[in-house]
Amino acid sequence: MKADFDSTILHYRKKAVELAARYESADVTRLQIDLRDAMARRRNLLELGCGSGRDAAFLNRVCGSSSLTATDACPEMLREAKRIHPEISGILQELVLPRDLNPLVRMGTKYSGIYSIATLMHLSEEHIKDTVGLLELMTEPGGVVFLSVCTEKDELLKGESECIFTIKPPKWWKKLMETSGFRIIDLKITPDGLGRQNTSWLNITAVR
Repeated sequence: MKADFDSTILHYRKKAVELAARYESADVTRLQIDLRDAMARRRNLLELGCGSGRDAAFLNRVCGSSSLTATDACPEMLREAKRIHPEISGILQELVLPRDLNPLVRMGTKYSGIYSIATLMHLSEEHIKDTVGLLELMTEPGGVVFLSVCTEKDELLKGESECIFTIKPPKWWKKLMETSGFRIIDLKITPDGLGRQNTSWLNITAVR
């Protein structure tokens, strides 16, 4: 059976403890340097898909961002983030992509920095395009969006067939960002932080 959004969320709900531990064990040194460089000196930040809270806790620590909101669609992952990183408990919120971005757009909510790590590829192609279009409306002029997405994936780990994996090449992501109104300022391919072979990631930094 082809994975859909509901089965993807269910997978994360069932595997939250295991997946959070995996995220915390990954080597994200290079990723977090790029994230810090993209988000430093930004105010009013939004994270989409915070998982274990790893990257929100990192930015909270190194950038002192008191206006960061970290979101995830899975309540069990948010529970794990609160347990692992209690210092960010107050900034965690449940948010489902792309649906829950629409009320923010209607309210005119703007952010100077939006980032999403290893999340957008768990949406369908249609929902990825919808999400990026909404991000353009939510980003202040001159604001920055940082995305890290999987562009090549080896054999799926057992059970991950329950999840959507929309794997697209770097040129697809670049075109999507540019046609959505963003200007690419950095595009970088990086290896997998868990050491999985034939798995690579694309870090995109773009400005509105």
